[in-house]
Amino acid sequence: MAEPPKGLEILQASYGAQGATQDVTKEVQKLIKNGSLSFTVGAQSFGILDPAPGVKKTFQANVSLNGAPATLFTKDDGEQMVVNAPTVNPDDAPKSPGNQVLGVFWYFLVSLIGSFFVFCAYYFGTYGLKSSTVGLVFAGIVTVATIAFGVAESAAGPLGLFVFVLGVGLFQATTVFLVCLFNPDWIDFSYAKKQVEEVAQAIPAIV
Repeated sequence: MAEPPKGLEILQASYGAQGATQDVTKEVQKLIKNGSLSFTVGAQSFGILDPAPGVKKTFQANVSLNGAPATLFTKDDGEQMVVNAPTVNPDDAPKSPGNQVLGVFWYFLVSLIGSFFVFCAYYFGTYGLKSSTVGLVFAGIVTVATIAFGVAESAAGPLGLFVFVLGVGLFQATTVFLVCLFNPDWIDFSYAKKQVEEVAQAIPAIV
């Protein structure tokens, strides 16, 4: 992922008079606070010795604001140098059309996979455990998990999606295992057999 543009960056800075200038780039960089630069031009501000005593001196700096091309700032002794450029939040930066398309595809994929697991959870509770209330509870849990993952892990990529599928799948598998461990007769697996048969019958028609 590309590094977000810095708010204010001092590329080069100098202070002095003609024939007697000193590089103060590092000194000026230390004066940046919270994306802002404010100081009175003078040797004391930079913490250096006067490079040309008794002569009027000039401060010059090439400054980049939020990753834009450098701008030259020029100030004389005693003048105030003020530049404000708070760091851009990556979430607030404009997104390219390509990133927008990927974002839409991501949410579509998560919604598709999540809908499948919601359907499975509802059917298991309603027909497997013979309780529509349990089916709605299971479906609600998976729905909340899907929404939370889609929003929080939009930058996780394929690995994050794999972890999501694995996690939801293990949740449902663990639920079946615990119920079977307590009382296997509580689950009516005939509903699953019926669904498989319907899918198997539909495949030849599609092909």
